[in-house]
Amino acid sequence: MWHDDRPNWKPSRTARKKAVVTVRRERQTKERNNKTAARRRDRYRCRFPLCGCRPLSLRLEARLEVSHDQHKGIGGNPAGDRSERWALITLCLHRHQDGIVSRHKGTLRTRYLSASKNDGPVAWEVRRSALPIAVLDLAALMGMPARWTEWIEVARERSVQQIAVPAPWQQSILETLGKMDL
Repeated sequence: MWHDDRPNWKPSRTARKKAVVTVRRERQTKERNNKTAARRRDRYRCRFPLCGCRPLSLRLEARLEVSHDQHKGIGGNPAGDRSERWALITLCLHRHQDGIVSRHKGTLRTRYLSASKNDGPVAWEVRRSALPIAVLDLAALMGMPARWTEWIEVARERSVQQIAVPAPWQQSILETLGKMDL
């Protein structure tokens, strides 16, 4: 006689598959909702300061993406923590993946300035090796501190989408990056 309360009992294969699909759908729905919240927080604009994507006549939906601070990787993100709103930031396609200076290429990153992470202000940093020598030379002439080694802070937010006044050397780098050539 078979009893469901036996220690060896396990659910049917169909029930297990249904449970996996249900968990996956819940995780995907949560990620989709968090991405929507991140877009709303960033006012449906690329958060990179002085980004050249705004003057372009491309459709807004076609050029904006939500970037994860940590890649989900091949195994996905079973815990779901990499897709929380505070770990997401809205960027144009150029700053997210296509540009030489982009998060996907590892030449652009954010540094949290508060415990709120991306829900609060961030500092924008660019890898020195991604910038042309002429840009670095001009920035050095304009007073760029020598303390920057591998990463250079090019901008700092006071609050979300509110950039603190940049130094002249930061402004020159931001204007170069704003041309969307890099």
